[in-house]
Amino acid sequence: MLAHRQHPQQVADEWVNLLFPAQKETQLQRLADMHDTRKTIAVCHNWFDCWRRAGEMPSNMPGCPCPLSLNRTAYTVARTMFETAGLPAHLADHVKAMDEVWVPTQFNKETFTAAGVDPAKIRVVPEAIDTGLWDPARHRAVSLSSLGLVQATGPASGPNATLPAANPLRGKLPATGRKPYVFLAVFKWEARKGWKELVAGFTAAFKPSEPVVLWILARPFMQSGTDFDRKVRSYAASLHNLDDAQATSSLPRIYTSARRLSEEDYVRVYRSVDALVIPTHGEGWGRPQLEAMAMGLPVITTNWSGPTAFMNDRIAYPLAIDGLSEVRSDGDPNFFQAFIGQQWAQPSVKHLTQLLLHVYNNPDEAAAKGAAARTHIQRHYTPHILARIIAAEVQRLQGVVRQRQHQRQRSRFGSLLGMHSMQGVATKHGVFSKLGVVQQRGEAEHRHHHHQQQSDQGGLGLGLRPV
Repeated sequence: MLAHRQHPQQVADEWVNLLFPAQKETQLQRLADMHDTRKTIAVCHNWFDCWRRAGEMPSNMPGCPCPLSLNRTAYTVARTMFETAGLPAHLADHVKAMDEVWVPTQFNKETFTAAGVDPAKIRVVPEAIDTGLWDPARHRAVSLSSLGLVQATGPASGPNATLPAANPLRGKLPATGRKPYVFLAVFKWEARKGWKELVAGFTAAFKPSEPVVLWILARPFMQSGTDFDRKVRSYAASLHNLDDAQATSSLPRIYTSARRLSEEDYVRVYRSVDALVIPTHGEGWGRPQLEAMAMGLPVITTNWSGPTAFMNDRIAYPLAIDGLSEVRSDGDPNFFQAFIGQQWAQPSVKHLTQLLLHVYNNPDEAAAKGAAARTHIQRHYTPHILARIIAAEVQRLQGVVRQRQHQRQRSRFGSLLGMHSMQGVATKHGVFSKLGVVQQRGEAEHRHHHHQQQSDQGGLGLGLRPV
């Protein structure tokens, strides 16, 4: 609640409506209507172009600019991340304009430093997940009819082809007598997430007769559209020199969905599958990977960038890379332009194929890694743990701002004394006597003493209070 009240930007109604139940609307509206005139520490959680730079008009994207007013801001903090091996120059310039930047992993501390950001300004503040909500013991499997899954490849026969509401994937396949092993991929639809590498690895690893399926739950991104089944089928057919009809019958089963799901739906989705696989080219953090680990699932994902902060080979299946490659749009109108010219990881399709087969053939080992992953997340990445980290950062920031204020006061006093010694007693507007200087200093010292009393009581005269 306090964070909402002290937000350095305008409150976005659509986010309030999404994140909070309707019964809290009255309390939230009261908070949104409150106006605090104190100087604030502005922590800006938004895109780089929203951050104010001297002499530049900020972006007109929703939530911009941040902070709303530099005159009311004592200190500016950027909370952000980036997914490639570097940072475009204009984005680095926006980071440099802030007093400091919080990034979630050491990976971004290194990439931002390489882009010219002063490492002394970079703080690593991780993310967290509510392991009470993301708990496999608390949830049942999802109803498949709610997912909107559409078959992209694989035979159009058998109990797991049409996916009616009866949850056929939990039953056994007639040909093998085995329950199918379900791999899951969750991401927004863009090249960075490695969907092509995923399709290549999965179709190389398995035959259409094997009891294994892949669900791709993708969110539309930019101008991606929602016909993900057609994109997957077309790409898979081109990889194996097939036409679309042959891809339907000659490849393992892949299903896609573009349906928007709630957080509770996603929890039940993770409860319904056996493993997560995301051969990403790069992540600032890796939220789906963290979610899957919290739900006790084995995770296959690229051993590079953000996920390396919370993943290792004892609790996951790190995917090797074939080095870094230059990011190219290849004429894709949906491509995120800020990535072009940067470097990102090239996940190994060969190693991905091997890992998919290994997890499929060793389900008990994979399940044990998933259980160990949940324990690891519970010990290191809960909101309670993150709250302690942020509390320490807030306390540090208050000390930094207090020191700045004292330095400015001393600088003003020094200027007054210097002006007095140079100009003597007479001024254009009267006599600037030694007594006058002492009196002003005394008044300032009185104000400083009053301010220090506020500081000792926790107020600091700042919008952001200790937590």
